[in-house]
Amino acid sequence: MYEESAIALPDYFFALQADCQKYEAKTFGKAKKYALCPLFKLFDENEFAKVYMAWAEDALYFQIVVQTEEIKVSYPDVNKGDSIELFIDTKNLKSAKLTHRFCHHFYFLPELCEGRQAGEITRFRTEDVHPLASPHDLEVKSTISKRGYELFITIPEKCLVGFEPETSKAIGFSYRINRSNSEPQLFAHSHGDALDQHPDLWPTLHLC
Repeated sequence: MYEESAIALPDYFFALQADCQKYEAKTFGKAKKYALCPLFKLFDENEFAKVYMAWAEDALYFQIVVQTEEIKVSYPDVNKGDSIELFIDTKNLKSAKLTHRFCHHFYFLPELCEGRQAGEITRFRTEDVHPLASPHDLEVKSTISKRGYELFITIPEKCLVGFEPETSKAIGFSYRINRSNSEPQLFAHSHGDALDQHPDLWPTLHLC
């Protein structure tokens, strides 16, 4: 007799959390204190990218180093090529099961594709929406080498609806780093294909 067995994913049992340090222009970069804790290792995933992040009152800052043998970009299906997707809930509303006006889904490409390298592609599932950020307001600088690429990203406060770090000391956050020739790297979430649809499961970043 055949019996089905179900395995519950860790996302449903653990409130995943990490610290995000405040931005200092003189020290930000590959300093250990800015490295995001590799929560994805809870899901037995391989690491091919290093993510460094910092916050300030007027922006979020990222430096992301990706190892890959070849680079191929795609648009509008950014996750079919090499790309970085960032998911941010500025209010960290764990009671909200659907995307809401404080949710943001940004993409960044190592190279231009059809004249685009960055943008917001948040898909709202309720009437609680906000205007999408202008691609011209997102700052991205790319360095490509034989080993892969490195992106320097700045998301200014005007692109982050509800971002008030002086009063709200936590945000919901996740990422998906895509490769054209292999599986993506996720910050912590095991629902890779539906990551944008579950803001309540994005880990909490404490703004230290």
